[in-house]
Amino acid sequence: MPKDSSSVRLSRLLNLIKDFITKESINREDLYLKHGYTSKKTLQRDLNFLRYELDVQIVYDRRSRTYRLADCGPGFMVKSPLSEMETLALLVGTKLSGHFLPFLSESTKELISKLKKLMPESSRFQADTLSEAIILANPVSRIDGSIFKKVVDAIHAKKVIKTQYRSPYELPEPQERVHHISPWFLYFKHKAWYVWGKSDQYDKSGSFRISRFRYAQIRDDMKYEEPPENIRIEDLIHSENPFCDDAYNLKLKIKEPFATSVKDMLNLYPQQKITKEQDGTVVFSAKVRNLEEVSRWVLSSADCVEILEPQELKEIVKRKATTILKTLVSRGEQKCIEG
Repeated sequence: MPKDSSSVRLSRLLNLIKDFITKESINREDLYLKHGYTSKKTLQRDLNFLRYELDVQIVYDRRSRTYRLADCGPGFMVKSPLSEMETLALLVGTKLSGHFLPFLSESTKELISKLKKLMPESSRFQADTLSEAIILANPVSRIDGSIFKKVVDAIHAKKVIKTQYRSPYELPEPQERVHHISPWFLYFKHKAWYVWGKSDQYDKSGSFRISRFRYAQIRDDMKYEEPPENIRIEDLIHSENPFCDDAYNLKLKIKEPFATSVKDMLNLYPQQKITKEQDGTVVFSAKVRNLEEVSRWVLSSADCVEILEPQELKEIVKRKATTILKTLVSRGEQKCIEG
């Protein structure tokens, strides 16, 4: 290796690249002071090495007397083992991480700014287009990033979390209680983050929506309750109710146009099965624990769905439909009176 490519110089070159990536512009005096240059010739030699050997597109603005990275052309500004599509995937993934993982929001903003400087303009535009399309279609309920991070830490460290929580599904009347939860799994569902674990307030394990946590304290002085052996999160997340009973056998007959959408659905429930009938309908069957959740899904496409079983679901949907009808009739009568 030539003398001018010593470990000291290599370290200086790496620090130069870091400065150009993280800053909009840098004046010459700052480069002298920060990197220990004693002459203009040495600085110019390093800048030329970055430009011509590593393809770092550094330009000098005579008006402001500062250096900066030029906008990308069709290629990368810095040679990289990643292809353009791999770098695009990295940037899109980073933007989605900041959206779906609240405690990473600020860090991903800084990382995105750095990554964009290493990408062609066309890739930056594609990354923005793809990520914005996904983000707009998948809003995330408001959540305290610091609480979310503590839940993540507690799962990793196998620690108990103390929190104040109110479950809207608690019967006979929802109450806000202090819970000590042994958290087992995280999962994302219905535009919100949940943790599955065992609370000292319930006999059975269940799901807890993290946005409903008033606070989160990691307790080192309490015994963590381990999850049962061979437990699978995919077998549990289909119930929002900590008091979930045994699974029901769900069977729905679905007509077009909803039938086409159902055929494209991924596994929403354990042991899910979709059977196409000769008349163009489909029969959707699965094991479900929360009939309230299923009833909302059925009512959202009521004119396309016929409940075959269970009977309990028919009763729930009938009760809700009756309530909806009474509300509509009442409002209609009210309008007639006002008219």
